[in-house]
Amino acid sequence: MNVIYLVPCSCGCKIPVDKRQAGEIITCSCGASLEVPTLLKLMTLERAEVAHQPLTPKTTWSTGHRLILLGTVVIIVAVVIGVWLFWVRPTDPYANLNPEQIQSASQLLSPMQSWRLWVMLEKGGLKHRKQFIEVTFADVQAQHRIFWGLLAVVAGVGMALVVIGNVVIYYRDKISVPARR
Repeated sequence: MNVIYLVPCSCGCKIPVDKRQAGEIITCSCGASLEVPTLLKLMTLERAEVAHQPLTPKTTWSTGHRLILLGTVVIIVAVVIGVWLFWVRPTDPYANLNPEQIQSASQLLSPMQSWRLWVMLEKGGLKHRKQFIEVTFADVQAQHRIFWGLLAVVAGVGMALVVIGNVVIYYRDKISVPARR
């Protein structure tokens, strides 16, 4: 606990000092220069009433810091999801299949898949027909493009939060620090 002593001035003011200021020269509000007594003599002076201060340190987290943390978490989540999307990305269905496997797979279609294949063949005719696997692969690729687009938006929001947090901290510090003369 830091003890505050009161050094008297000839004008009647009492200037608060602590032990670390022993032997220093201080200036009173009246303009007079006073020498703080040595440590032994300082302890004989009147002590100031000091309000009890809590032992917990004052937190320095502000809204800007919270925004930076939130933005960082959003970016990390976006990166993790991006890695997962890359890991499960659609691959070419014909890369490892031969025509017999494709034909046997088309016979195992569900009713919904068969109906989608029929609608596709009806619209495009036999000239523009595609294998069902190609259509499904194109659908999965389109879904992945949508997911990547959404992921880019989420990562952009995270970056915006980090930038806004830094701006808030910068201007808060700029406003709270008084100009030196």
